[in-house]
Amino acid sequence: MDLNQFIKETITSIITGIEESQKMLESKKAFINPFGIQYNLNDIKGEGISKEGHKTSTIEFDLSVTVQETSGAQGKIGVQTGFFNAGVGGDLKNSNSSINRIKFSIPILFPFQNFNPQKL
Repeated sequence: MDLNQFIKETITSIITGIEESQKMLESKKAFINPFGIQYNLNDIKGEGISKEGHKTSTIEFDLSVTVQETSGAQGKIGVQTGFFNAGVGGDLKNSNSSINRIKFSIPILFPFQNFNPQKL
């Protein structure tokens, strides 16, 4: 799997999971990332605040990236995470590969869920 595809699918899956959980749990009066909650700025360490006052979250990636080059072909980058290995496979002749570790984080505002404490 290419690095850009892995990042895109990971973020999309997280967002979709949040939205589905919000819909499923609302009838149980459980709220995920409720809109309108006030945060104590002293409790927020290393996280951002949007101009509307919403706390951002951070998605952290810690990946092993395989770069593989073969003679007569362009290099290819694949992602390895834990037991999951996606990328170039098969029996290749005259190939060189290297594995590098990259760590980075992406700030994100997750989808909000309407929250009205008077309806509880």
